[in-house]
Amino acid sequence: MMKGLKVIIVFVLISLVACQKSEKSEVSETEKTMKEVKSTRIYEAGKLIKGEFIYLDNLAVLKGDDFIYGIKMNDKANELVKKTNEVKRDSFDMIPVILTGEITKSEQKNTWEEWLIIEDIVEVKAPQKQKVKLETK
Repeated sequence: MMKGLKVIIVFVLISLVACQKSEKSEVSETEKTMKEVKSTRIYEAGKLIKGEFIYLDNLAVLKGDDFIYGIKMNDKANELVKKTNEVKRDSFDMIPVILTGEITKSEQKNTWEEWLIIEDIVEVKAPQKQKVKLETK
């Protein structure tokens, strides 16, 4: 009878230790999820600016389907240059990006009509391979 009691006590102790370890792992998973939620940003769809970014000779440009903006160089623009350089295959690659920012009218002649001041970098993608089809008659 004493031996059976010892086995039960050992079993209960092992169960308690196992329960504590599983609770700790659940807490750490919850903490991870909370950190991810805190780091996730939500943007209004109307404020997102999607286009192709290129930076050459200290000049940055964002080209979209129906616009071309000069980019005012600031800390965020320099950060975008670094991020796009990581995915470029050559210096003439136009990198698909999604940004937020303020669009301003140009006050000078012989320059871009509109300029973008980047506020946040939402996404940077690798450039797509261009397929060129040559036709002969």
